[in-house]
Amino acid sequence: MKAERLAVLRDAGFAVPRFVALSAGDELTASTIAWIRDELGDGPLAVRSSGIEEDLADASFAGMYDTVLDVIGDEALATAIESVRGSGSGERVRAYRSDVAVGPIGVMVQQMLRCDFGGVAFSHGPAGDAETATVVAVAGSPEPLVAGRASGESWRIRHQGWAAASETDEVELSAGLAAEVARLAVSVAEHFGEAQEIEWGYESGRLWLLQARPITAVDGTDLEACGGSDGEVLATGTAASPGVVSGTVRVVMNVDDLSAVLAGEILVAPTTEPSWTPVFGIVAAVVTDVGSLAAHAAVVAREFGIPAVVGTVDGTTRLRTGDRVTVDGAAGEVYRLSDGPLRPPPRRASG
Repeated sequence: MKAERLAVLRDAGFAVPRFVALSAGDELTASTIAWIRDELGDGPLAVRSSGIEEDLADASFAGMYDTVLDVIGDEALATAIESVRGSGSGERVRAYRSDVAVGPIGVMVQQMLRCDFGGVAFSHGPAGDAETATVVAVAGSPEPLVAGRASGESWRIRHQGWAAASETDEVELSAGLAAEVARLAVSVAEHFGEAQEIEWGYESGRLWLLQARPITAVDGTDLEACGGSDGEVLATGTAASPGVVSGTVRVVMNVDDLSAVLAGEILVAPTTEPSWTPVFGIVAAVVTDVGSLAAHAAVVAREFGIPAVVGTVDGTTRLRTGDRVTVDGAAGEVYRLSDGPLRPPPRRASG
């Protein structure tokens, strides 16, 4: 799916780095490696998944499959292709979507950029704002942003006039480049006829389109279903997935603590990783110290229809296991819960 969409965009005139695609059943031989080298050069290369089921509006498969970056050399390339192809058979894929066949997947090999800046952009905002694009950027490669290890800087750009406003105190990206990225995202959305999330890179004065997919579906919850708060704000961050729910905090500092998470709790963590995805099916909301609208926690929370506040910086220190809180995923705030019963609302289950 990823390679197919990029091929369509490349043929339509968008600036897409050169790539080749291998199906799940293609035999990986020395001649195949030589062909890839002839097409793409010596590298470095990025080896990514290109599964039929991924990058859909209701199933992003964000982080479910392996990605191998900075691949140099024939042996490393062959190993990376086999790793990505084999990740389709992993347990985390089965846990994420039990209704999807598990097995080898297609692979895309792409020339890597040496980015001055990179990031993600939403043509119409992740919550479906019809008049505003959102651009999230970091210096260098977009990979730390997508992986949730960096929060980056965030920009909002109005479609009418392309005026760019930063939502981050200290920025490196120019307003002009933010607006250019926004226009690219909107152009991709217009091409496909639906709102898009794109990954982009800026190298030596040229803007490149790295990936594109429909914006992850949003199914937020209702304030009326959740009870209220006493007004004390305990943590603030980026509003990453809408909805308001109340629950008891469970602070999880690493994967070893996940087994303690109970259904209906508020997951609070430094960040989340793909292996954490199954827990999104039982928690009421997610709060992270690091992250942006493009991070794993944000994408998967929107998919599962639960509120998320990311990039709080100090959520894991300001919130403690056992705290009763209300998470407002549309406002990007976490409040102390007023006295009263916890009433987490019904929510959509993924898969």
